[in-house]
Amino acid sequence: IASAKSYHELATSKIADAKAVLSQAEDALAMDSSRLKDAEDAFERAKSDLSQQLPRERNAAAKVLEVQEAVKAAHAKTSGLRAELESSDLSSWERREKEASLYQLEAASSSVKADCRAAELEAMGMARKKAELETEVAAAKGRLLDASKKVAESKAGIRRA
Repeated sequence: IASAKSYHELATSKIADAKAVLSQAEDALAMDSSRLKDAEDAFERAKSDLSQQLPRERNAAAKVLEVQEAVKAAHAKTSGLRAELESSDLSSWERREKEASLYQLEAASSSVKADCRAAELEAMGMARKKAELETEVAAAKGRLLDASKKVAESKAGIRRA
């Protein structure tokens, strides 16, 4: 009877230890599941930010191309006016009129070039933001993978217990 009591006490002790280990493993699983959820949320936010950034980046690139075309057109007009001014068969009145048009066109061209530079800077900023978002998405994926591994480890620990 004493031996049976001893085995019973030993078994009871082992069961209590196993319950404590199981409780700890369940707590770890709950914490890891929470981390996994946080990582999933961060990943989704970063993905959403990136998907919102792409249309803005395309619009900025289209604006840069549009402004560059306007710069080319202004340059062509300026060149044409310069060629007309260099011709010797213009009257002084026609020459002054062409010079005034040339000055106006050059001023407009400068403005368009400034717009082009602004659009290029905006596009570069968007590209930088896109790179940052892509880095954030990659980091979120890494955290998601780490959290998934911890959840799997916790589940394995619970099964062992």
